[in-house]
Amino acid sequence: MTDQPLSPEPELPVPGGRHVVRVIAQEGAASGVEPPVRYAAIAALARHPSAANLNLLTDLARLGEDFYVRGHAVLALAHTGSYAHLGAVLAALEATEPFERAAAVKALRHLAAVTSEEAVRAHALALGGEEAMRRLDAALAAAGRQAAEARRGPRVTEADPGGPATS
Repeated sequence: MTDQPLSPEPELPVPGGRHVVRVIAQEGAASGVEPPVRYAAIAALARHPSAANLNLLTDLARLGEDFYVRGHAVLALAHTGSYAHLGAVLAALEATEPFERAAAVKALRHLAAVTSEEAVRAHALALGGEEAMRRLDAALAAAGRQAAEARRGPRVTEADPGGPATS
């Protein structure tokens, strides 16, 4: 057996290609780039999935030095469309930082939309049993309520005899 990849890793459209993007995503401040550039590099890794890129995204999602990095990595993992890293996304549901939890919910909704909610649920159950299902159900229900409220918009109510008010 060879240790060569099954297919060559695609080049990223930047000078220095995949290696530069991977360094920017991994090193952050040490690479001398602003945070939005790092977040773009994290997203770029998901658009060019390889074992090295997916492993780095999983490391960043679970072990990144701050909640913004972890949240962006969780979103990037979902955008690969793969269940393989669902464990890292589910773990982010229990994060202490609201940004990370929101990223996990958005990631789960995206993954369910590009695959199927039933498949995400089955893999969550296989990964973490009933506790993972409880967290997933709560996250998807909350996201569904938020989406419904956003679609509905402000309601017009009779607040006083002077005319309608919005709530």
